[in-house]
Amino acid sequence: MAKLAVLVVHGMGTQPDDYADPMIDELNDRLRALGQNPDHVLWKAAHWSHVLDGRENDLYRRLAQNHDLDWGTLRRSLVLSGLGDAVAYQGPATAPSAVYEPIHRVLADALEALGKGFTDADMTPLVVMAHSLGGTIVSNYIWDAQRQPDRHPGRSPFTRCETLSGIITFGCNLPLFTLAIPPEHVTPITFPGAGAAAAFPGSTTAQREAALHWNNYFDPDDVLGYPLRPINAAYGRTVHEDREIQTGTILSAHTEYWTDNSFTVPVARQLERLLQLLG
Repeated sequence: MAKLAVLVVHGMGTQPDDYADPMIDELNDRLRALGQNPDHVLWKAAHWSHVLDGRENDLYRRLAQNHDLDWGTLRRSLVLSGLGDAVAYQGPATAPSAVYEPIHRVLADALEALGKGFTDADMTPLVVMAHSLGGTIVSNYIWDAQRQPDRHPGRSPFTRCETLSGIITFGCNLPLFTLAIPPEHVTPITFPGAGAAAAFPGSTTAQREAALHWNNYFDPDDVLGYPLRPINAAYGRTVHEDREIQTGTILSAHTEYWTDNSFTVPVARQLERLLQLLG
């Protein structure tokens, strides 16, 4: 029976439905090698890129219809599907984003499906793994749940991440989005979640502090991935570690985290510590 829930959230760009499978398979193998039963972890990958794929494809067709745009494949895959995701999610200054809420509903639906795998999801520890823009999406999703739960798409403590017990961000560009906020208002989410302690019955505060972490991974060659603790003192207290790892060159670093040993080894150990605390 599963004891720990893990939600995976992808970043910018079009993604296949099985985008997280290679990473999940590798982490399950690593947990097995550490003496843990991988069946004790239940995984769910949220897939939100479809919210924008159709509009981006249609926009590119219209833009290129009467113009021979150089670097067409690069424009479509990197600029429209990559940077376009970030621009659309953030929204223009003149109106709310039309995709912010639909993307958050995708996360809520994924958490709802994940929670059905447990007898009592609202007492089940949750870990969220988020790549690239997914880190910003997850942060906003949790922020909204903590500040306005009655208006949030998550309709249960679990889907509002109240049992949040671990965050793993990688290739995260959240610091860039703080530029839109007055510095004195840049505040991280509250972590762990309000219900995290109750999800580890019999544990002590010291034990939870040693296991319930927000760890952030970035390759210095990844121009889209950044440390989080230097954002300000509040982030320095909330994020346990910014870990520099090596995943690839400047051309590949951002996409190579998923199965790189420098990433999957410490992530497996973080999951192992949580499973040990669950007994």
